[in-house]
Amino acid sequence: MKPDIIMKLYDLLLDTADTGSRLQDWGTGRMPSGHNGPWNNIDTSVRNSSHWTIVFLTAYEYADDERYYEAAKRCVEFLLSDIARPSGHTFQHRKDGPDRCNGLIGQAWTLEALIYASKFFDRERILSIAEDVFLLHPYDSKTGMWHSVDVDGTVGQVHSTFNQQIWFAAVGAKLKETNETIDTRVRGFLDELVKNIRVKENGLIVHNSYPHEGYPKFRYDVKNVFSKRLRQRRNELAIGYHSFNLYGMGLLYNELPDHSFWDTDEFQAALTYPDTTEFLNRAKDNQYCFGYNPTGFELAFADEVFPQADYPSREWIERQLSLTYDPIDKLMKEGPDQSTLISRFYEASRLSNIELDEAMLQTAGGAR
Repeated sequence: MKPDIIMKLYDLLLDTADTGSRLQDWGTGRMPSGHNGPWNNIDTSVRNSSHWTIVFLTAYEYADDERYYEAAKRCVEFLLSDIARPSGHTFQHRKDGPDRCNGLIGQAWTLEALIYASKFFDRERILSIAEDVFLLHPYDSKTGMWHSVDVDGTVGQVHSTFNQQIWFAAVGAKLKETNETIDTRVRGFLDELVKNIRVKENGLIVHNSYPHEGYPKFRYDVKNVFSKRLRQRRNELAIGYHSFNLYGMGLLYNELPDHSFWDTDEFQAALTYPDTTEFLNRAKDNQYCFGYNPTGFELAFADEVFPQADYPSREWIERQLSLTYDPIDKLMKEGPDQSTLISRFYEASRLSNIELDEAMLQTAGGAR
């Protein structure tokens, strides 16, 4: 009798890493670039190479296979090269769009990868670079938020997008033990977060956190009242990024779990919202959910991190895979930007290695 094959989440990650090792440009270490999902900005290889660094290192830790270690090493060498940081300021994530740095989030993604990689390669050098790039971004102590900095060193405005601030703070929190200034700023961010987060009555996090007071906020809110199209667009973004916000908050909570923000009504409302029929109904056809932001992985992570969360984490993981995983190619690729979505399997690297429903995997992603 043929024994049952038990499929686990990290087995899929290994399949992804196997494919990634073949896709890598061995000469430069670059991984295939995408176009920032539905935003359609042409990316450089920096973003996806950052994500793949974590995929490869997680696969190496899980399987103890030197192929993954070497692939990760090549990714890191690329990220530390002048090509990735052409002017010695921030990392170049985009070839077009309003900036080349992709705001705060582009930098957060690369710093996230480098900090993870510092456990394996040249720790002192990598952490020094990570601290330098983080501290390039001016911190506004009045608002508790950061300015973006473009590739040429040009300082932008305080970044208005909530998820970008959360993720930048979360990455900074991982440097708190080695840099007192960063620690102080991240704690200051958390101190102001209850003011900066804007949560609707149903718990949905408003996509923009700034401006949060005065005439600029008044003008922002007036536009929301009188423009149905703008209101629909903002709601679509809020739904599409809600789980991404919670994932970033989970990273921050892991570093600073005792902060009072986690006990606020605002955070509790945001944490509860995904556990509603309304969220599921609105997320399933949202262009920023599942096929771009891996919503199922993100909510499973929130469930595993936050004691007060009560999501069916395995159901969310399997929902993510059922909508986006191609069982033939063994990749999470069913989305508007395949190269980027495949690399975003890295978000599963922080999840428990659960057993999966093989029957679900065989029919995932609409495969025939």
